[in-house]
Amino acid sequence: MFGKMLPYTILFLSMLGVADAVLFRLLELPLRGNPALLVLAGALFVLSCQFIGALLALLLRQVAVAVSIATLLTAPAFGFMGIGFPRLGMNDFAYGYGELLPGTWYLMSRIDQTIRGTPFDLSWKPILTLIGFVALLVVVTALRVRQMRGSNGGGTP
Repeated sequence: MFGKMLPYTILFLSMLGVADAVLFRLLELPLRGNPALLVLAGALFVLSCQFIGALLALLLRQVAVAVSIATLLTAPAFGFMGIGFPRLGMNDFAYGYGELLPGTWYLMSRIDQTIRGTPFDLSWKPILTLIGFVALLVVVTALRVRQMRGSNGGGTP
């Protein structure tokens, strides 16, 4: 499964790299923060999203159901990430929902590094949260794969 995800990881990271190259080199927008943190946050965001998808696919087996549930989980979060409406003005439900998906933390890190120029030592909360997402999702996905192999008599899921 990880081998199937790797080409997409490379593709998505390449897309982020090209988009950032256009923004910061070609269009000469200022990059006020640390480029290494921006790359790290992007990689963690891509991995966490991929593992959410992998886990849903493993839990829900039917592709149409997995895609539908993924849509139900993520579509409202686009409104709760704090881009179109400030997070400080959200009610507790919207604020909490936004914190449950990695996009909020990636955008926070991206804004910190591109616009605000947040110092290195103050930039770790969203990065550590994304690391937590990836670690938790990798462990839960691996446990699900192991469980499925056990129920298949040792075969692949």
